[in-house]
Amino acid sequence: MEAAKDSAEKKLATMSPGRRTALRERLTAREEIKGFDSQGRCQTESQPNERTLIRCNYDKQMLTRVVDFIKKARNADNIAVQQSIGMANGQWFSDSRVRINGESVANPMAEALNTGTCKTYRKDPDRGWVSIDQLNRMAHVELKLLENGKPATGHVRVVNRETGKVVFDKDVRGKGKRRINLDPGSYDIEVRSDSPDVSPVHFKDIKLKSSGLFRKDIEFHTITGTLKLTLKAQGKPVNMAIYIKDPDTGKWMYLRDPIHGKKPKFYFKGSSIQLPESLTGRYEVYVTPVTGKGFKPSANARYEKFLLTIKNGETVEKVLSLD
Repeated sequence: MEAAKDSAEKKLATMSPGRRTALRERLTAREEIKGFDSQGRCQTESQPNERTLIRCNYDKQMLTRVVDFIKKARNADNIAVQQSIGMANGQWFSDSRVRINGESVANPMAEALNTGTCKTYRKDPDRGWVSIDQLNRMAHVELKLLENGKPATGHVRVVNRETGKVVFDKDVRGKGKRRINLDPGSYDIEVRSDSPDVSPVHFKDIKLKSSGLFRKDIEFHTITGTLKLTLKAQGKPVNMAIYIKDPDTGKWMYLRDPIHGKKPKFYFKGSSIQLPESLTGRYEVYVTPVTGKGFKPSANARYEKFLLTIKNGETVEKVLSLD
Protein backbone atom coordinates (compact mmCIF):
# COMPACT_ATOMS: atom_id res chain seq x y z
CA MET A 1 0.00 0.00 0.00
CA GLU A 2 2.81 2.39 0.93
CA ALA A 3 4.65 1.52 -2.32
CA ALA A 4 1.56 2.37 -4.38
CA LYS A 5 1.21 5.65 -2.48
CA ASP A 6 4.86 6.55 -3.12
CA SER A 7 4.45 5.72 -6.82
CA ALA A 8 1.35 7.92 -7.09
CA GLU A 9 3.11 10.80 -5.34
CA LYS A 10 6.10 10.53 -7.68
CA LYS A 11 3.79 10.58 -10.68
CA LEU A 12 2.00 13.66 -9.35
CA ALA A 13 5.35 15.39 -8.86
CA THR A 14 6.16 15.00 -12.57
CA MET A 15 2.90 16.66 -13.66
CA SER A 16 2.50 20.32 -14.48
CA PRO A 17 0.42 22.41 -12.02
CA GLY A 18 -2.41 22.56 -14.55
CA ARG A 19 -2.55 18.78 -14.97
CA ARG A 20 -2.43 18.24 -11.19
CA THR A 21 -5.35 20.64 -10.73
CA ALA A 22 -7.37 18.91 -13.48
CA LEU A 23 -6.65 15.49 -11.93
CA ARG A 24 -7.77 16.66 -8.48
CA GLU A 25 -11.01 17.97 -9.98
CA ARG A 26 -11.69 14.62 -11.62
CA LEU A 27 -11.01 12.66 -8.43
CA THR A 28 -12.76 14.99 -5.97
CA ALA A 29 -16.42 14.30 -5.20
CA ARG A 30 -18.59 17.36 -4.66
CA GLU A 31 -21.61 17.59 -2.35
CA GLU A 32 -23.74 20.73 -2.14
CA ILE A 33 -26.98 21.60 -0.33
CA LYS A 34 -28.88 24.07 -2.48
CA GLY A 35 -31.56 24.83 0.14
CA PHE A 36 -35.33 24.50 0.25
CA ASP A 37 -37.66 25.21 -2.66
CA SER A 38 -41.12 26.81 -2.49
CA GLN A 39 -42.69 23.42 -1.64
CA GLY A 40 -40.37 22.86 1.32
CA ARG A 41 -38.22 20.22 -0.37
CA CYS A 42 -34.50 20.17 0.33
CA GLN A 43 -32.48 20.39 -2.88
CA THR A 44 -29.07 18.74 -2.97
CA GLU A 45 -26.54 18.23 -5.73
CA SER A 46 -23.65 15.77 -5.66
CA GLN A 47 -21.01 15.07 -8.29
CA PRO A 48 -19.11 11.80 -7.66
CA ASN A 49 -17.00 12.32 -10.81
CA GLU A 50 -16.63 14.76 -13.72
CA ARG A 51 -19.18 12.95 -15.91
CA THR A 52 -21.92 12.18 -13.35
CA LEU A 53 -24.25 14.49 -11.44
CA ILE A 54 -27.01 13.54 -8.97
CA ARG A 55 -29.76 16.04 -8.14
CA CYS A 56 -32.28 15.38 -5.34
CA ASN A 57 -35.47 17.02 -4.02
CA TYR A 58 -36.12 15.53 -0.56
CA ASP A 59 -39.41 16.10 1.22
CA LYS A 60 -39.28 16.35 5.02
CA GLN A 61 -39.98 12.65 5.64
CA MET A 62 -37.41 11.41 3.10
CA LEU A 63 -34.82 13.94 4.31
CA THR A 64 -35.21 12.64 7.87
CA ARG A 65 -34.72 9.03 6.69
CA VAL A 66 -31.61 9.97 4.68
CA VAL A 67 -30.06 11.85 7.63
CA ASP A 68 -30.77 8.96 10.03
CA PHE A 69 -29.25 6.48 7.55
CA ILE A 70 -26.09 8.59 7.17
CA LYS A 71 -25.71 8.85 10.96
CA LYS A 72 -26.03 5.07 11.38
CA ALA A 73 -23.53 4.40 8.60
CA ARG A 74 -21.06 6.98 9.94
CA ASN A 75 -20.99 5.46 13.45
CA ALA A 76 -21.01 1.82 12.32
CA ASP A 77 -18.15 -0.60 12.93
CA ASN A 78 -19.15 -2.87 10.07
CA ILE A 79 -21.04 -2.12 6.84
CA ALA A 80 -21.85 -4.56 4.02
CA VAL A 81 -23.49 -3.31 0.85
CA GLN A 82 -24.97 -5.40 -1.95
CA GLN A 83 -26.09 -3.25 -4.83
CA SER A 84 -27.41 -3.95 -8.33
CA ILE A 85 -28.44 -1.59 -11.10
CA GLY A 86 -30.86 -2.36 -13.94
CA MET A 87 -33.29 -0.79 -16.37
CA ALA A 88 -37.05 -1.23 -16.77
CA ASN A 89 -39.35 0.63 -19.19
CA GLY A 90 -36.48 2.85 -20.28
CA GLN A 91 -35.64 3.91 -16.72
CA TRP A 92 -32.77 2.97 -14.44
CA PHE A 93 -33.44 1.48 -11.02
CA SER A 94 -31.12 0.56 -8.17
CA ASP A 95 -31.57 -2.24 -5.65
CA SER A 96 -29.44 -1.67 -2.56
CA ARG A 97 -29.30 -3.88 0.51
CA VAL A 98 -27.21 -2.62 3.46
CA ARG A 99 -26.20 -4.45 6.65
CA ILE A 100 -24.98 -2.08 9.38
CA ASN A 101 -23.40 -3.90 12.33
CA GLY A 102 -25.24 -7.05 11.20
CA GLU A 103 -28.64 -5.36 10.98
CA SER A 104 -30.40 -5.10 7.60
CA VAL A 105 -31.25 -1.45 6.91
CA ALA A 106 -33.20 -0.07 3.96
CA ASN A 107 -31.19 2.39 1.88
CA PRO A 108 -33.38 5.47 1.36
CA MET A 109 -30.99 6.88 -1.27
CA ALA A 110 -31.61 3.90 -3.57
CA GLU A 111 -35.35 4.38 -3.04
CA ALA A 112 -34.97 8.08 -3.89
CA LEU A 113 -33.31 7.18 -7.21
CA ASN A 114 -36.02 4.64 -8.05
CA THR A 115 -38.90 7.00 -7.29
CA GLY A 116 -37.41 10.00 -9.09
CA THR A 117 -36.71 11.98 -5.92
CA CYS A 118 -33.10 11.86 -7.08
CA LYS A 119 -32.09 11.89 -10.74
CA THR A 120 -28.75 10.98 -12.27
CA TYR A 121 -27.32 13.10 -15.09
CA ARG A 122 -24.50 12.43 -17.54
CA LYS A 123 -22.30 15.07 -19.15
CA ASP A 124 -23.08 15.11 -22.87
CA PRO A 125 -20.32 16.87 -24.89
CA ASP A 126 -22.94 18.65 -27.03
CA ARG A 127 -25.96 19.16 -24.74
CA GLY A 128 -24.45 19.52 -21.30
CA TRP A 129 -26.08 17.67 -18.37
CA VAL A 130 -28.77 15.23 -19.54
CA SER A 131 -30.63 12.75 -17.34
CA ILE A 132 -29.76 9.11 -17.90
CA ASP A 133 -33.42 8.27 -18.49
CA GLN A 134 -33.53 10.84 -21.29
CA LEU A 135 -30.26 9.59 -22.78
CA ASN A 136 -31.64 6.04 -22.89
CA ARG A 137 -34.64 7.24 -24.90
CA MET A 138 -32.61 9.30 -27.36
CA ALA A 139 -31.26 8.11 -30.71
CA HIS A 140 -27.51 7.72 -31.10
CA VAL A 141 -25.04 8.15 -33.95
CA GLU A 142 -21.58 6.68 -33.41
CA LEU A 143 -18.85 7.47 -35.95
CA LYS A 144 -15.19 6.53 -36.23
CA LEU A 145 -13.06 8.27 -38.85
CA LEU A 146 -10.14 6.48 -40.47
CA GLU A 147 -7.91 7.27 -43.42
CA ASN A 148 -5.84 4.45 -44.87
CA GLY A 149 -6.30 2.50 -41.64
CA LYS A 150 -5.23 5.30 -39.27
CA PRO A 151 -7.35 7.69 -37.14
CA ALA A 152 -8.40 10.73 -39.16
CA THR A 153 -9.74 14.16 -38.29
CA GLY A 154 -12.78 15.48 -40.11
CA HIS A 155 -16.02 17.41 -39.85
CA VAL A 156 -19.52 16.01 -39.25
CA ARG A 157 -22.74 17.80 -40.16
CA VAL A 158 -26.16 16.37 -39.23
CA VAL A 159 -29.40 17.83 -40.60
CA ASN A 160 -32.92 16.97 -39.46
CA ARG A 161 -34.79 16.10 -42.68
CA GLU A 162 -38.19 17.05 -41.29
CA THR A 163 -37.27 20.53 -40.06
CA GLY A 164 -34.20 21.28 -42.18
CA LYS A 165 -32.41 22.32 -38.97
CA VAL A 166 -28.70 21.65 -38.54
CA VAL A 167 -28.49 19.78 -35.23
CA PHE A 168 -24.75 19.00 -35.25
CA ASP A 169 -21.94 20.81 -37.07
CA LYS A 170 -18.53 20.17 -35.49
CA ASP A 171 -14.99 19.00 -36.11
CA VAL A 172 -14.41 15.43 -34.97
CA ARG A 173 -11.09 14.10 -33.73
CA GLY A 174 -9.90 10.79 -35.10
CA LYS A 175 -9.11 9.07 -31.79
CA GLY A 176 -11.84 6.71 -30.65
CA LYS A 177 -15.50 6.87 -31.58
CA ARG A 178 -17.58 10.05 -31.51
CA ARG A 179 -21.11 9.58 -30.17
CA ILE A 180 -23.81 12.10 -31.08
CA ASN A 181 -27.05 11.95 -29.09
CA LEU A 182 -30.12 13.04 -31.06
CA ASP A 183 -33.87 13.18 -30.70
CA PRO A 184 -35.62 10.37 -32.63
CA GLY A 185 -36.24 11.33 -36.27
CA SER A 186 -34.83 11.20 -39.81
CA TYR A 187 -31.42 12.69 -40.58
CA ASP A 188 -28.94 13.44 -43.36
CA ILE A 189 -25.31 13.03 -42.31
CA GLU A 190 -22.30 14.46 -44.13
CA VAL A 191 -18.76 13.57 -43.11
CA ARG A 192 -15.74 15.38 -44.54
CA SER A 193 -12.09 14.52 -44.16
CA ASP A 194 -9.47 17.18 -43.49
CA SER A 195 -7.62 15.82 -46.51
CA PRO A 196 -8.52 17.95 -49.58
CA ASP A 197 -8.15 15.02 -51.98
CA VAL A 198 -10.89 12.96 -50.36
CA SER A 199 -14.53 13.44 -51.20
CA PRO A 200 -17.18 13.76 -48.47
CA VAL A 201 -19.32 10.80 -47.40
CA HIS A 202 -23.11 11.23 -47.40
CA PHE A 203 -25.70 9.16 -45.56
CA LYS A 204 -29.23 10.10 -46.65
CA ASP A 205 -32.49 9.67 -44.75
CA ILE A 206 -31.14 7.80 -41.73
CA LYS A 207 -34.22 6.95 -39.65
CA LEU A 208 -33.51 6.67 -35.93
CA LYS A 209 -36.10 5.51 -33.40
CA SER A 210 -35.97 5.92 -29.64
CA SER A 211 -32.87 4.12 -28.30
CA GLY A 212 -31.82 3.46 -31.92
CA LEU A 213 -28.13 3.37 -32.86
CA PHE A 214 -26.47 4.18 -36.20
CA ARG A 215 -22.85 3.01 -35.99
CA LYS A 216 -20.36 3.46 -38.82
CA ASP A 217 -16.61 3.18 -39.21
CA ILE A 218 -15.82 5.53 -42.09
CA GLU A 219 -12.67 4.63 -44.00
CA PHE A 220 -11.46 7.43 -46.25
CA HIS A 221 -9.37 6.47 -49.27
CA THR A 222 -7.74 8.67 -51.88
CA ILE A 223 -8.61 7.04 -55.18
CA THR A 224 -5.79 7.09 -57.70
CA GLY A 225 -5.63 5.34 -61.04
CA THR A 226 -3.87 5.44 -64.39
CA LEU A 227 -5.31 5.31 -67.90
CA LYS A 228 -3.05 4.25 -70.78
CA LEU A 229 -4.93 5.12 -73.96
CA THR A 230 -4.15 4.43 -77.60
CA LEU A 231 -6.35 5.66 -80.47
CA LYS A 232 -6.00 3.95 -83.84
CA ALA A 233 -7.31 4.83 -87.28
CA GLN A 234 -6.79 2.41 -90.17
CA GLY A 235 -4.75 0.26 -87.79
CA LYS A 236 -2.20 2.95 -86.91
CA PRO A 237 -1.93 5.11 -83.75
CA VAL A 238 -3.02 8.70 -84.32
CA ASN A 239 -2.98 11.93 -82.34
CA MET A 240 -6.10 12.57 -80.32
CA ALA A 241 -8.09 15.13 -78.41
CA ILE A 242 -9.34 13.97 -74.99
CA TYR A 243 -12.06 15.38 -72.75
CA ILE A 244 -12.81 13.85 -69.35
CA LYS A 245 -15.91 14.54 -67.27
CA ASP A 246 -17.06 13.54 -63.80
CA PRO A 247 -20.52 11.99 -64.43
CA ASP A 248 -21.74 12.64 -60.89
CA THR A 249 -20.81 16.32 -60.60
CA GLY A 250 -20.83 17.22 -64.32
CA LYS A 251 -17.43 18.87 -63.87
CA TRP A 252 -14.93 18.75 -66.71
CA MET A 253 -11.71 17.39 -65.23
CA TYR A 254 -9.36 17.21 -68.19
CA LEU A 255 -9.27 19.09 -71.49
CA ARG A 256 -6.42 18.66 -73.93
CA ASP A 257 -5.95 18.58 -77.68
CA PRO A 258 -4.10 17.17 -79.39
CA ILE A 259 -2.19 14.43 -77.58
CA HIS A 260 1.02 13.28 -79.22
CA GLY A 261 2.46 9.82 -78.78
CA LYS A 262 1.21 6.31 -79.13
CA LYS A 263 0.29 5.62 -75.49
CA PRO A 264 -0.55 8.78 -73.57
CA LYS A 265 -0.93 8.38 -69.81
CA PHE A 266 -3.39 10.14 -67.55
CA TYR A 267 -3.55 10.01 -63.75
CA PHE A 268 -6.82 10.41 -61.90
CA LYS A 269 -7.76 11.28 -58.35
CA GLY A 270 -11.24 10.39 -57.18
CA SER A 271 -13.50 13.41 -56.91
CA SER A 272 -16.83 11.66 -56.68
CA ILE A 273 -17.04 8.62 -54.44
CA GLN A 274 -19.40 6.98 -51.98
CA LEU A 275 -17.64 5.53 -48.95
CA PRO A 276 -17.28 3.08 -47.37
CA GLU A 277 -19.52 1.06 -49.70
CA SER A 278 -17.50 1.80 -52.86
CA LEU A 279 -13.89 2.37 -53.76
CA THR A 280 -14.49 3.14 -57.41
CA GLY A 281 -13.95 6.38 -59.33
CA ARG A 282 -16.03 6.79 -62.53
CA TYR A 283 -15.30 9.15 -65.42
CA GLU A 284 -16.77 9.89 -68.85
CA VAL A 285 -14.06 10.04 -71.52
CA TYR A 286 -14.53 11.63 -74.98
CA VAL A 287 -11.88 10.98 -77.66
CA THR A 288 -11.58 12.10 -81.27
CA PRO A 289 -8.66 11.93 -83.75
CA VAL A 290 -6.72 15.01 -84.77
CA THR A 291 -5.54 14.72 -88.38
CA GLY A 292 -4.16 17.03 -91.01
CA LYS A 293 -2.01 20.08 -90.44
CA GLY A 294 -4.05 21.62 -87.60
CA PHE A 295 -3.79 20.82 -83.95
CA LYS A 296 -7.49 20.95 -83.09
CA PRO A 297 -10.30 18.56 -83.98
CA SER A 298 -12.57 19.56 -86.82
CA ALA A 299 -15.91 21.20 -86.09
CA ASN A 300 -17.80 18.08 -87.17
CA ALA A 301 -15.49 15.61 -85.40
CA ARG A 302 -17.02 12.33 -84.29
CA TYR A 303 -16.24 11.52 -80.66
CA GLU A 304 -15.87 8.09 -79.17
CA LYS A 305 -17.35 8.07 -75.67
CA PHE A 306 -16.75 5.47 -72.98
CA LEU A 307 -17.22 5.19 -69.21
CA LEU A 308 -13.93 4.70 -67.42
CA THR A 309 -13.95 2.91 -64.07
CA ILE A 310 -10.74 2.97 -62.02
CA LYS A 311 -10.23 1.31 -58.67
CA ASN A 312 -7.63 2.36 -56.16
CA GLY A 313 -4.12 1.86 -57.55
CA GLU A 314 -5.40 0.27 -60.77
CA THR A 315 -3.99 0.85 -64.28
CA VAL A 316 -6.43 0.60 -67.19
CA GLU A 317 -5.07 0.05 -70.69
CA LYS A 318 -7.50 0.81 -73.50
CA VAL A 319 -7.17 0.79 -77.27
CA LEU A 320 -9.85 2.52 -79.36
CA SER A 321 -10.14 1.85 -83.04
CA LEU A 322 -12.05 4.12 -85.43
CA ASP A 323 -12.03 1.65 -88.32
